[in-house]
This record gives sequence, C-alpha cells and structure tokens, in this order.
Amino acid sequence: MREAVEMLAAREKIPYEEALLRFTSSCAYEALFDFDTEIWKEGSDYLLNLYDYCNSKKTA
Repeated sequence: MREAVEMLAAREKIPYEEALLRFTSSCAYEALFDFDTEIWKEGSDYLLNLYDYCNSKKTA
C-alpha cells in the first residue's frame, strides 16, 4: 500500500500525508482489508488502478 500511496502523491504532486488520507478514505482501502477479495495480495499498480476506479465511480 505504501508504494501505491507514494505513486499517488507523485502523480498528483501532493504531500505523502495528503495522498495517504485520500487513499485511506477510498473504497480501495476498504477492499484492501476485506480478506475475501484477496486484494491485499496485489501490487501497487493494481491498488492505484483500483483507487482510480473507485474515484471515477464517485464522480460518475
């Protein structure tokens, strides 16, 4: 998760702490701790894509 947050911070040009708050407020973060989804096994690229997907659903 740390790498996904670092990637988000770099991409959005925001501090790590702000990126962390954004990520932990998303449905991607909730899914990460749902052990049935096994998202915790995925890499940082997948987590960032999931974060983007969740945010696109909020604005759609």
